[in-house]
Amino acid sequence: MSAKKERLWEAYLEEKGKAWLKVESGSMLPMIPVGANILIKRCDFKEIKPSDIVVFKSKGKFIVHRVLRKNRDKLLQAGDNFSLPSLIHKENILGRVVLIKDQKYVIDLEKKKNRILNIVISAIYVLAHKIPSHKYWLLRINNKLMGLLRESRTKRCQNASSH
Repeated sequence: MSAKKERLWEAYLEEKGKAWLKVESGSMLPMIPVGANILIKRCDFKEIKPSDIVVFKSKGKFIVHRVLRKNRDKLLQAGDNFSLPSLIHKENILGRVVLIKDQKYVIDLEKKKNRILNIVISAIYVLAHKIPSHKYWLLRINNKLMGLLRESRTKRCQNASSH
């Protein structure tokens, strides 16, 4: 995305409070595939919780990663696809991902069931990072859980564009 388009997108998000963004990287695989569209909702820093998926700006690029920890003014974040965790300041956070729309499914992360599954998925990723000897089995469990998330989707694909 060009710098001009990025500024326009940020202005739109600021004005409307929500905006769609196409994912261009595989850092959140398998939860968010490359090419998926995500709906970002502006939110206060105090509303963000560990396991939330956020969009932030770093070195002129939009990054979509999961929150691992939070303190007064920073988040520890990482991509699900085993990127190294790093800190970001609250001023760089643009919003929280509330909807994931792919060709095959829609995941509404604001639904209670999906938020709970997302928290469990996040916890398993943290365990897989900390216990490499069990990584294979933990990731298999996560794939099953993501299947449950995706099952709650397909009939809603037509409704997702109205968000």
